[in-house]
Parts: sequence; structure tokens; C-alpha cells
Amino acid sequence: FRSKKKKKDTPELSQVLFLAETLHKSISEILQMSYYEFMLWLNYFELKKDEHDKQMRIQKSRYGR
Repeated sequence: FRSKKKKKDTPELSQVLFLAETLHKSISEILQMSYYEFMLWLNYFELKKDEHDKQMRIQKSRYGR
């Protein structure tokens, strides 16, 4: 059983692994990033995902799928 914890200022493992895979960097390279750079990359990819999701909803509504 895991309790949900509040967001904290330390990177989550899944976020570190996501950036390492996406940026083709090692985990240690990701962990050496400043907190600012780390959050900047995460926010960038979140914006890209939001834009993709928006475009998918538009296409879905146009074609009624």
C-alpha cells in the first residue's frame, strides 16, 4: 500500500527516466542538471503533450470518431 504524497522539490524517478530516455542522456547526466533546467524540460514536454492532445480532440470532433 502506497500513500499519495504531496509534490515535492525532488525529481521523481519516472521523471528522471523519462528525460533520460527522451533526451538520450544517462541518468547521472539528468541528475546533474540544475533544478531549473530539469523543470524546464519537463514543462516543455508537458506543453508538447497538451498541444498534441488538443489536436487529437480537434481531429476527433471533425471526423466523429
